[in-house]
Amino acid sequence: MTRDKSFHSKRKQEWEKGFTSTALSQYETRIIHHSLVMVRQLSTCTHQPEEITKWIQFFSFDVMGDLVFGKSFGMLEEGRPHFILGQMTAMGPLVGALICVPWMFILFQSMPVVSHMRKQWIRWCKSQVEDRRRISPSPVDLFSFILPPAQQKNSKFSEGLEADDLVYDSELAIVAGSDTTATTLAALLYLLTQEPEKQATLREEVDRLFSSPQDVSNQILIKNAPYLDGCIKEALRLYPAVPSGVQRLTPPEGAVIAGRFIPGDTLVSTPTYAIHRDPRYFVQPDVFLPQRWSSQSHLLLKQEAFNPFLVGPHSCVGKQLAMMEIRILVAVLVRSFIFHFPEDRLPKGSHYAKRGSVNFKDYFTAKLDSFEVLLENRAKVN
Repeated sequence: MTRDKSFHSKRKQEWEKGFTSTALSQYETRIIHHSLVMVRQLSTCTHQPEEITKWIQFFSFDVMGDLVFGKSFGMLEEGRPHFILGQMTAMGPLVGALICVPWMFILFQSMPVVSHMRKQWIRWCKSQVEDRRRISPSPVDLFSFILPPAQQKNSKFSEGLEADDLVYDSELAIVAGSDTTATTLAALLYLLTQEPEKQATLREEVDRLFSSPQDVSNQILIKNAPYLDGCIKEALRLYPAVPSGVQRLTPPEGAVIAGRFIPGDTLVSTPTYAIHRDPRYFVQPDVFLPQRWSSQSHLLLKQEAFNPFLVGPHSCVGKQLAMMEIRILVAVLVRSFIFHFPEDRLPKGSHYAKRGSVNFKDYFTAKLDSFEVLLENRAKVN
């Protein structure tokens, strides 16, 4: 579908309607709801180390289920993973390898195990699309913008749109909208837990704005929380969700890139991870410094080098939704808890602590190692 530039452009225009400021404002209460459910569940886990990465995944997938299919997957409420999370975890390493040699997808799809998992996944996506089309009245969610209301209950679609296109749209929304957001959230909580002073600075900023987690507001955070914004940008910089970048095709006539001529119709890619840690663009590039985005701008040498959501016609259309999810959840969490690492159970990769790193793998999207934290409930402390 995305190889047809005209069709891609047309579909992207439909998607963009679901990410306007008006649309985002209608998603906010649901994101806050899922954030508070996560807090409620974590409040029962304060007596021992808890695997916070698991709950972050539950949150990001539940939010996208709600905003794509009109219903949560129930992972936060039930405290256990849904079928789709297991599927994505199992397929992640394979997808990561095949991205580099995409022609091998054809070979692997003929393998019984891979073929079975793929068919099972598509059947599930189709069932979710059909369930969503039957919801009445239609909720305001991404689906309501991807497919106009008049067509949501019909089997025929306009302008070349087919039922399978909706399935692939929903698949893209769930995978791209949940996995990448979970990576950034996990990275940020790791960095904040590793540096208690910066966690305290962020907490002071959030406390000044809200008297309780229930009061958190996205617009207030956008206008009045520069330190939170810096924390999020540093997590995106140090641990970009797509660390190796995305392949692009040079024009038929070729292109000059970094002073070197690249022939036409050549696949090129620039690793986001390498650019984000380049000392030519960022002072102390391996260090978590939220203030480089506000009070100490001299630490940011070239802002154009910061591109976690990519640029151009194929940039991430869901950027603002992802930022809203991260803003709200992090504000709710630091308003509710103080995070510590268990002294006898440091996270994997803690031997890199001095330069602010945690082990992570590149499966096209980044996958951080799981880690545990001790949660100190502020309601009990206060």
